[in-house]
Amino acid sequence: HVLAGANGAGKSTLIKVLAGVYPPDEGQLYMHDRPVHFRSPQEARAHGIAVIYQEFSLVPDLSVAENIFMGREQLKDTLLRRVDFRRQDAEAQAALARLGVEIDPRTSVRRLSVSQQQEVEAAKALSQAARIVIMDEPTAALTWNEIQNLFRIIRQLKTEGVAILYVSHRLEEAAQIGDRVTVLRDGRHVQTLPMPEVTHEDLVRLMIGRVSPDSPRPRRSHGPMVLEVDGASRRAAFHGVSLTLRRGEILGITGLVGSGRTELLRCIFGADPLDAGTIRVRGTPVHLRSPADAIRHGIFLIPEDRKMQGLVQVLSVLHNVSLASLPGFSRLLGLDLGSERRRAADLCRRLGVVAPSLFTQAMTLSGGNQQKVVVAKGLCADPAILLFDEPTRGVDVRGKGEIHRIIDELAEAGTAIIVVSSELDEVLGLSDRLLVMRRGEIVAEVPRDRFDHERVLQYAVLGRDAQRDGHTSGH
Repeated sequence: HVLAGANGAGKSTLIKVLAGVYPPDEGQLYMHDRPVHFRSPQEARAHGIAVIYQEFSLVPDLSVAENIFMGREQLKDTLLRRVDFRRQDAEAQAALARLGVEIDPRTSVRRLSVSQQQEVEAAKALSQAARIVIMDEPTAALTWNEIQNLFRIIRQLKTEGVAILYVSHRLEEAAQIGDRVTVLRDGRHVQTLPMPEVTHEDLVRLMIGRVSPDSPRPRRSHGPMVLEVDGASRRAAFHGVSLTLRRGEILGITGLVGSGRTELLRCIFGADPLDAGTIRVRGTPVHLRSPADAIRHGIFLIPEDRKMQGLVQVLSVLHNVSLASLPGFSRLLGLDLGSERRRAADLCRRLGVVAPSLFTQAMTLSGGNQQKVVVAKGLCADPAILLFDEPTRGVDVRGKGEIHRIIDELAEAGTAIIVVSSELDEVLGLSDRLLVMRRGEIVAEVPRDRFDHERVLQYAVLGRDAQRDGHTSGH
């Protein structure tokens, strides 16, 4: 059963009511035609309800197995409450194997990528032998292949009689996996329909009251070269990567998780050092020792993980937006607070950030609105080169259209942009030119007039072998 709705529609709050996190103010929950009252998440779990939240609930310094069995530790004895780590690791391994995931259960969660953490969350829910599994944006950080693997698991659970409530902004997923769909808007139930009877346009109209605009048409003319990466390598991440970027161009980079896309952007932003290679900005070699160096050279990264890298959760929307741009608001006697507020308000309005005020803490916003604040933070720095790593992860259909328009407007104004995205529709719709990475290498460059889903997936999966099989590169 798919649950759809724009950010702020009430999906996350409803999930937390079903999971025992919040008590309902009114109304009644029923399971098997019997009324139930959950006073805690433990009581909901005892009734067979498991939740995979969009924002991970993992403890970074614990192992994968310890996170999977947190609160349900496998004990050697109940008197001394000694944990049976060997059994716990074995059962965690079995849960991961059921998902088709190869992760050592003894590995610290801190060492995992975003997609691997998502897989651990899924294994954590499945290990509870739940009869109802609630999935909140479970594919937000997954590639196409990983999504298909998750769908295989969902279908397997269905055959075992497990009921699944599937929350997603990706309407194409809803059509692929859903039996029924319920749409929420502004905290209210709009309609519940059989999925085969609903079109993509119907869902968009029910969610936001209008049809979402198409992705912007890419630009055809570009200015001079602003960024050149030559022979860049970083141990165990990528090697021999070379690329160019022109003023007003949107360069897309795609590939499977682990292909080195995110690591490449981090090096261009100065967050990680290069082991070899050079970076030139407007023809001049630069040595980026930190993100501050990159920002001074007009480069800004909007990271993949907004929670850990993009926001200071306890700060307000205003202070998050202006955090990387404070020198621009500095005056002789201090900060120009009026200019800071006006700039933040303008960016939040353009991006459609839904918040009670600019002084609202970032941690209280929905995932999609948090992502918009991170984008606003990047735009506030007025960069010449803007790097987007999964720019619309966890953002609803309306928010995606707004962010796509912002990216398009920035490129039209002359900003050079690199977009890394696991969503092929997004990266193909936005990009003027596409690079495909596999195992740390650029295996293909595809011009816009040769964009094709199948060709790009072939490159991502087969690498250079795809060219030998008849899929020629755009070099």
